[in-house]
Amino acid sequence: MSRIDRHIRVVRNKLALGRLVEGLAWTLLGLAGVVLIGVLGVRLFSLEVEGARVWLGVGLAAAVALAVGYAIWRRPGAHEAAVAIDRTLGLKEKFSTALYARGREDEFARAAVADAEESAKAVSLRRRFPLRFPRIGYAAAGVAILALLAAKFVKPMDLLGHEQQRLALAQEQKRTEESKKAIGEAMARIDSMPAEVTNDPKVKEARRELEEMLKSPPKDPVQARMAAQKALQDVKESLKRTIDQSQNYANAQQDRKQFSQMPATGEQGPVAQAQRDMANGDFQSAIDHLRQAVNDFEKMSDQEREAAARQMKELADQLQKMANNPETRRQMEEKLQEMGATPQQAQQMAQLMQQAAAGDQQAQRQLAQMQQQLMRQMNNGQGPTPQQQQQFQQTMTQLQAQANSQQQAQQLAQNAQQMADAMNQPKGQQNQPDNTQMAQSQQAMQQQLQQMRNAQNQANQLAQAQKSTSGGNQANGPGQQPNPGAMADGPEALPGGHAGSGEGRHAKNEGQPGNYKTDPAAPPPDQKDGKVLASTYVQANSIKGESKEQLRDVAEAAQHEQMDEVDQQRISRQSQETVKNYFGQMREDAK
Repeated sequence: MSRIDRHIRVVRNKLALGRLVEGLAWTLLGLAGVVLIGVLGVRLFSLEVEGARVWLGVGLAAAVALAVGYAIWRRPGAHEAAVAIDRTLGLKEKFSTALYARGREDEFARAAVADAEESAKAVSLRRRFPLRFPRIGYAAAGVAILALLAAKFVKPMDLLGHEQQRLALAQEQKRTEESKKAIGEAMARIDSMPAEVTNDPKVKEARRELEEMLKSPPKDPVQARMAAQKALQDVKESLKRTIDQSQNYANAQQDRKQFSQMPATGEQGPVAQAQRDMANGDFQSAIDHLRQAVNDFEKMSDQEREAAARQMKELADQLQKMANNPETRRQMEEKLQEMGATPQQAQQMAQLMQQAAAGDQQAQRQLAQMQQQLMRQMNNGQGPTPQQQQQFQQTMTQLQAQANSQQQAQQLAQNAQQMADAMNQPKGQQNQPDNTQMAQSQQAMQQQLQQMRNAQNQANQLAQAQKSTSGGNQANGPGQQPNPGAMADGPEALPGGHAGSGEGRHAKNEGQPGNYKTDPAAPPPDQKDGKVLASTYVQANSIKGESKEQLRDVAEAAQHEQMDEVDQQRISRQSQETVKNYFGQMREDAK
C-alpha cells in the first residue's frame, strides 16, 4: 500500500467517526425531545407511562443503532478523503488528481502520481482532521437538561383530568373486587353448610343468584354485601328450620341430657368405663369398651368376671330406672296440657309417643291425628298462628325425643341385663364369645349406641353450622322467643361429636354465666354531632378498630343501607320514605 493510500484510509476513518458523532447528536436530540414531551405529558396531563426506565434504555439503544447506521451509510469514499486532504493541507488537488490519474498510462498521469507520492512523504496528518463536537450536540444537551428540570420541578397538574379518571377507574375496580369477595365468601359459607341446608330450594335459589351475580359483580360493594347478607339470612332461616324440625337434633340433645344424669362409678374395668362413657356422651368409646368386655371375658380371672357381671347388672338397672322414670312422663303430660290438651288427651298422647318410639306405626298415625286436632283447637277453634304452629312443632319434636330416649334406654337395659345374665353363667357353660348370648347382646347394644352416635354427629354438624352463621352464641333480643331446638349448653356441649372442643365432658353448665350481660346505665350523653338514638350490646372483643365516622357519613351510610339487618320484616313504602327523609334531614343538618 502506497503512502497516498495510507493517508486516505486514515482520513476516511476520521471522517466516518465524525459522521458517527454527528448522527449520535441528532438521534440523542430526538430522544431528549421525546423524553421532554413525555415528562410534560406526565406532569401536566397525568399520562401514565409504564416501564419508563425500560423505554429510556430502549431509546438509548435505538439512538446508538441509528447513529451507527447513519455513519456507515454516509462513510466517505477515497476520492472524498483525498479532496479533504488537498483542501486541508493546501496541496492544490495533488492527492485527488493522483487518484484520478493512477490508472492512466500517459506521461502526465505518471508525473502527477509521482508528484503526489513525493508530497505524501513530506506531509504529516498528525493533529489534522480533529474530531469536533457537533453544534447540534449542544441542542441535544440543552433539551436533555430541560427534561431533567421538568421532571424535578414541574408539579403534577392533571389538566385533562386523566389522573382523576385513573383514580376513579382504580376505585371502581376496587369496589368490584370487594363485591366479588363478599359474594365469594357468602357462597363459600353456603357450601360449608350441611346437606340438609344446602338442599333447601330457597337456599339453592339464593346460591344460584349469587353465582350469576359473581359473573357480573355489581360496582357497588354495598349492593353485593346486601345480596350476600340476604342469601346468608336465607341460610340462617333454613338452618333454624332444619334444627327445629330435626328429630335427630332433638334426640341427641335429649340423650345427652338423660344419660348425663347417670351416676358416675369409680370402679375399674371395661364395663365401668363404658358406663362412664355413656354418662359423658362418648358413645363410640362406650362401644369400644363393651366390645373389649366381651372379647376379654374368657381371659379374665374369676374375680374380674364377677366384677364385670355385677357392673353390667348395675348398668342395666340404671338404664331401666332411666327408661321407667315417671318424672319424664309427668313432664311430657304437663307440657302437652300447656299446649292446650286436656289431661286425658295429654295422657293418651304421651302414651302414643312412647309406643311410636317403639316403632308402632299405628300409634304414629294416631299421634299425628291428635296433633292436628290439638292445633285446630287453638285460639277458640280458629287454629294456630304461624308462630304458634312453629312453636307447637318444636315442642312436639322435643317431647318425641324424650320418648325416644326412654325407649333407647329401655332397649339398652334389656340387652345389658342379657349380657349380665350371660356373664353370670358358670365358667364351664361358657361358649366362645362370638357365639354366646353375651356377644349377641353386645352387638345389639352396639347398634343402638351407633345410632345415638350418628344422631349426635348430625346434631353437632347443625349446631356448628348455626354457630358459624351467628358468629357465636347470641342473646335473645326484645320480643324474641328462645329457640327450643337449640342445644342447651351450646354446640360444644355434645361430647363425642365434631363440633369443636367444649367445656369438658359430663359438665353441668346450668346457671353458668354466658358471654353477654346487660347492666342498668344512665342515658348516654349527647354527642357533638348528634344525639344517641339507640345502643346495642355485643360480645366482648368482637368489634375491633375505632369508629371515625362523623354524623354526615353515618347518615349517608344509614340511608344507603337502610334495609340492612332487617330480620323477617316487611317494610311498607311509606315507612321507607320516612326513613329516607329522616336520614336525609340528618345529612342536611350536618352540613
